[in-house]
Amino acid sequence: MSPERWKQIEEIFQAALALPPDERALYVADACRGDEQLRARVEALVAQTEEARDTIERQTGASSAEPQVSSPPSDPEDPNSMTGRRIGAYQIVREVGRGGMGAVYLAERADSE
Repeated sequence: MSPERWKQIEEIFQAALALPPDERALYVADACRGDEQLRARVEALVAQTEEARDTIERQTGASSAEPQVSSPPSDPEDPNSMTGRRIGAYQIVREVGRGGMGAVYLAERADSE
């Protein structure tokens, strides 16, 4: 796939995610203007994203639309640190790694489950 094609897919995908779920299909159909291959790829990405969100919500009891983040970070030197914060039923223990687009944290259940 060419970089230009990927950019086109990504732009439509990101714009679709910014819309309410009931408006996405119409937007994608309009944005793809009869290019069924483009439409299929974007719709697949949207569906995968929604499936992942649903899975996370079921497993954590937290809504991805409004994450339940509580407690301030335990590292006053780094206000962006997630260490010590609670997200849904999970307490962030420590950062495991950091890379190009984000960080990975070790967390444990904090609700006695």
